[in-house]
Amino acid sequence: MWINVFTAKPGKLDELVATQAEELLNFTGKGVPGWISSRWHRSVDSNKTIMITTFESIEFHKSWLKKMTFRKT
Repeated sequence: MWINVFTAKPGKLDELVATQAEELLNFTGKGVPGWISSRWHRSVDSNKTIMITTFESIEFHKSWLKKMTFRKT
């Protein structure tokens, strides 16, 4: 399981959630090996959101991390 906390810029939480939800749809369509599920939990009183992603094994997760390009926006 991979837990990631996202902090949006002030006033941008809705935009962040919408962008990540769209990416998640792309993620499911790409057939990522070993991916089981992802869940979003959005803060109701701040600018944070948490995504919990589950893979079949740590090896599948590591393989996915090697293929992804992460950037700070």
